[in-house]
Amino acid sequence: MSITIAIDCRPLLRRPTGVGIYLAGLLPALASIDRDNRYLLFSSSLRERYNRESLPAFSNSCFRDWYIPVRVLNAAWHFLGSPPLDLLFRESIHITHSPHPLILPARKARTIVTIHDLFFLSHPELVDREMSTHYPALVHKHARKADGIITDSEYSKREIIERLQVDPEKVRIIPLGTRPLAPVISDRPRDSILFVGRIEHRKNIGNLIRAFSRMKEKDAQLRLVGPPGAGSSEFRTMALSSGVKDRIIFAGYMNGLELAAEYARARVFVFPSLCEGFGLPLLEAMQHGVPIAASSATSIPEVAGDAAHYFDPQQPEQIASILDRLWSDETERAALTQAGRRRWPMFSWEETARRTIETYRRVAGQ
Repeated sequence: MSITIAIDCRPLLRRPTGVGIYLAGLLPALASIDRDNRYLLFSSSLRERYNRESLPAFSNSCFRDWYIPVRVLNAAWHFLGSPPLDLLFRESIHITHSPHPLILPARKARTIVTIHDLFFLSHPELVDREMSTHYPALVHKHARKADGIITDSEYSKREIIERLQVDPEKVRIIPLGTRPLAPVISDRPRDSILFVGRIEHRKNIGNLIRAFSRMKEKDAQLRLVGPPGAGSSEFRTMALSSGVKDRIIFAGYMNGLELAAEYARARVFVFPSLCEGFGLPLLEAMQHGVPIAASSATSIPEVAGDAAHYFDPQQPEQIASILDRLWSDETERAALTQAGRRRWPMFSWEETARRTIETYRRVAGQ
């Protein structure tokens, strides 16, 4: 029996990171393998329009793009539970799937939310004001009310069950995926230590800068690729007073070939996060053959496995030691590169999509 699923595409507006990248991987995979179910996709914004040409080719779908400000629609949905999506689409919906922790309301549909991590609960002092005020209470309420919860890792499942006090039976672990990438041919030397992600407190950029300034190796360049987030101006000021300011580059947001070129010039990839629900850049680094130095915190070892050397993210001296070691030891770099090439094919968006469809059917009672 076919079911109708409504999915929020708004995280794909602007420059996608995090949840947007999750959707950018999941939606095409769903379109590729699901010929049975109907998908209702939507976006909303007063100023920005979704690029309809980028919509995946679902065999049975409908797309709506409403001229409603994001904050207005969010406030109505999150606090009032209205207007219901089936009214806006003018058709019956069996499942609503929110790619973030707050429910998409519909009158008769069962509801699924994706919760990648709970950093805003474990480190409330490091998130912006909006995330630390109403959001935690809303997430508690919506998680308990949702009929199903999708998360990326064993670590996140444990956090969700313990912190949100939800029924373990409704939490499903579905790891994220990756797709084969065309190699970038570059004649540039591998002269950089690369970080990819939002420039914010949760990514532990402060300790990364401290560690980089303490490295014995003085030929390396630290390249920070990603959009600004909470604390980004503080990190730029820290870099200026680090003693190595000329070798710390805030390169901004990149994707596609630009980002691939950054991986191609990296000798080491560093991922010092305090908290991750998964960590997609780890898979990207493996695909590009870049050895990984990573935080031992939260879900990161689940994803990177034996393809990384780990450090305590709260110890800049330890981070510096690992970076020095990988920078200078070609044999260790080669071993990690080979481990990464074995590991990354274990993760695919097609498998993510297959398990997501299974979850839709289970929650719908099929």
